[in-house]
Amino acid sequence: MGPLYRRAFRKVEQDTAIEGLSVGVRAVLTMLREHGPMTVPQMGRTQALSRQFVQRTINDAAARGLVEFVPNPAHKRSSLIRLTQEGRSAITAVAVCAS
Repeated sequence: MGPLYRRAFRKVEQDTAIEGLSVGVRAVLTMLREHGPMTVPQMGRTQALSRQFVQRTINDAAARGLVEFVPNPAHKRSSLIRLTQEGRSAITAVAVCAS
């Protein structure tokens, strides 16, 4: 990403934060709410985003206690990401505010 794109993206994120959640975190929480636990690569493919961008977003959400990493029986190195109760409550509140 170029510097101008990053600045514009940050500005949009700051201006559209709902319930203190960035656009990226909201997108991840919404995806997990709709599809259940997913891996970072699955989320990246679903949203046509880089795995690295999704990983940073997941790390942000995990630091806030909104998602957690759980073992993936299908793949030892790629954990499943699932909503915590706090994450489910946060994305439900955002959905209510948006409607």
